[in-house]
Amino acid sequence: MAKTSLTAAEKREKNKVAVRECRKREKLELANLEERKENAVKEYAILVQQIEAIQMLMDWMQKAVEARQSSIAHNQVQGFTPQQPLVLQPQYYTFAPTAPPPQPQAAPAEVPQFYYEFPSGATTMTL
Repeated sequence: MAKTSLTAAEKREKNKVAVRECRKREKLELANLEERKENAVKEYAILVQQIEAIQMLMDWMQKAVEARQSSIAHNQVQGFTPQQPLVLQPQYYTFAPTAPPPQPQAAPAEVPQFYYEFPSGATTMTL
């Protein structure tokens, strides 16, 4: 009987050790699960922010498209279509309708002269 009581005590001791180790593993697994949950929540928050940023960008692009369409419609009402050449306003450029602009007498070498011929045949000089 002493042997059976010894084996029963050993079994109880082994059982206690096994229960202790199992509880340690459960605590460790629970801690890992909590950490994974926190990481998942953080990733979800980042994804929500990215989705909101993309939505804002899409809204901005939609407004830009609508503004462009409005501009095209406004120009078409006034008789301008995008296929026609753009006519520049005279307050920004000097036009010489028949001849190119006169050459400066003593132009410095480092300032290049540029001439642009418009579709109408007019030219302009910029420094």
